[in-house]
Amino acid sequence: MESYVAVIADIKKSRQSCNGTFTQEKFLEVIDKINKKYKNSISSNFTINSGDSFQGLLHNGSKIMEILIGLELKLYPLKIRFGMGIGSIDTAIYKENSNLIDGEAYRIARYNLEQIKESEKKKERVITNHKIGKKNTNLSLINALFSLISIIKNNWSENQVQVIKVYTENNYQQQTTAQQLGKVQSTISRSLESSQFYSLKDSFKVLNEYIEKERL
Repeated sequence: MESYVAVIADIKKSRQSCNGTFTQEKFLEVIDKINKKYKNSISSNFTINSGDSFQGLLHNGSKIMEILIGLELKLYPLKIRFGMGIGSIDTAIYKENSNLIDGEAYRIARYNLEQIKESEKKKERVITNHKIGKKNTNLSLINALFSLISIIKNNWSENQVQVIKVYTENNYQQQTTAQQLGKVQSTISRSLESSQFYSLKDSFKVLNEYIEKERL
């Protein structure tokens, strides 16, 4: 039976965040761009399911970090939680509407999203915006790396987010990024270094590889 990666996400404190920074139109636009850009990895398009949450289904995990980080950067300054599950699907797969799909992968993803929310209520908690699971498999190393990544990303300044967003959209070209932002290349380089983005980029690659191995 084929395994998939289900992703269920929601916006932290969405009611407060919506004031001046969030519109349904922007949300739809961001989701649509991700669906088109990563169509070769997506079995069922990311679909908004309750105003401030969305879900999607991947048949290939090798681009998952680009998808998650892309969503976070495009929706900034909103903070997103991601619960993920690796497993089977019980229903038919509807390309245009992930809300019509269910199965083991989605049940695990829902559970992990709730685990993130529960952890946020604790004083002694693991800081993370991402959590993944698979039946009868310990993915603690992957989740530990997710936690370290979340801690670093949570400390990004607005300027660093802007630089990283444009840098990733321009296929990691510093000169093009500098031109688009009206800055010199050395400024872009310093911003990327201070945000620890080069280290994170290597971590994204490792996570892509390991998540895809677990899916197979």
